[in-house]
Amino acid sequence: MVHGYRRASLSTELANAAGILEAAGIRTAIDGDAARIPHQLQPAFAALVREGVTNILRHSRASHCRITITAAAGQARVLLRNDGAPSRPADPGSGLAGLQERFHAIGGYVRIATQPGGHFELAGHTHRETPA
Repeated sequence: MVHGYRRASLSTELANAAGILEAAGIRTAIDGDAARIPHQLQPAFAALVREGVTNILRHSRASHCRITITAAAGQARVLLRNDGAPSRPADPGSGLAGLQERFHAIGGYVRIATQPGGHFELAGHTHRETPA
């Protein structure tokens, strides 16, 4: 449990994610600028990326992953989208439940979706620039 409390920058987690996914043979693209996510929100979004990459490696047969970062008008979002998702979704597990709690605490939410064609999406959203 202690590892969940470390403060991580989103930029560091994105670099780690790209390296790990590429090493696993998953072509990875990162769109957007992590520096646009406010400092106070960085740990939550870094945890989202870390959990998303773990799930891609454990539960998919992905060959592509795209991570998109957007921040504008008081909102911030990070979206991970990969192919190779199983036809039957895996149990969301405690990692995703923990992310949902973490985002709720900062006034945001996590969206999990399986799209047609075997694509999986994990997104974290906040509706304000800084936590309450």
